[in-house]
Amino acid sequence: SDSFTLDAGDQEFLTIEAAPTDRGEVTGTLSVETADGEISDSASIVATGQAPQLNIASPDQGTLSFEQTGVGSATTEDIQISNDGNAPLRVTADTLEDSAFRVAGDTEVEIAPGETTSLPVVFSPEAAAETTTTLQLTTNDPENDQTSITLEGEGVESNVAWSSSTIECGAVGVSSSTTETVTVENTGSA
Repeated sequence: SDSFTLDAGDQEFLTIEAAPTDRGEVTGTLSVETADGEISDSASIVATGQAPQLNIASPDQGTLSFEQTGVGSATTEDIQISNDGNAPLRVTADTLEDSAFRVAGDTEVEIAPGETTSLPVVFSPEAAAETTTTLQLTTNDPENDQTSITLEGEGVESNVAWSSSTIECGAVGVSSSTTETVTVENTGSA
């Protein structure tokens, strides 16, 4: 509410500051008041609050579950991240504490408004066991600057058992053949 006097032919330069507190359009009015308190003219002020908006499109319910994965193998699942806001969204995947899980590729991404990107996560179990950890995402979304996704998977082992440790084919004549049946069974959990 600065006050000043303008003589005929004078001009004054005003600085207008718009500071939206939310996404979307914000409006206001700048009025000029005469010395006797009457409003002689006004101008509309319009600004659009811009901010990114994080949306984890998948996994649902904040948990990314991996299928059973053999020890020494790897399975990849994607986290789908969307920007439902009107400014670029920056997302950083923090370092995981459990070495059975890792983010493949870039751990920092920028997503344009209205766009979606995939953040691939790899599960490589080191032991036959259920494993759970948390992936923390840090963003520049003013309403959701940190979010957690639970990662869970089960490492399994395969174990081969033969019906016999020796397959005896007996004496076989040259240019002849014989067959024997042997059973192979997976007695592991994978």
